[in-house]
Amino acid sequence: FKVMSQDRDMKIFMATAAQKAQRYEDSVNYIKSAILIDPKLSDNEQKLFLQVYKACVDLRRNDIQFIISVEKYQQKKSASK
Repeated sequence: FKVMSQDRDMKIFMATAAQKAQRYEDSVNYIKSAILIDPKLSDNEQKLFLQVYKACVDLRRNDIQFIISVEKYQQKKSASK
């Protein structure tokens, strides 16, 4: 049990480090791995998971909005020719 706990603690530590490095997808993956070991999250772990998951979603949303704006710009540009 102690080995599992140490492995889980390392995954939470790595998730925190990945968050600080703004590697949100890596952080989510570390937290998911920790949850597979023991699904009970402390309040701080829940907060970390929510923050990094939200950051991942926000990044994807921003990427999609950028792509849509480029497509609209190109459509306007080709329509004006």
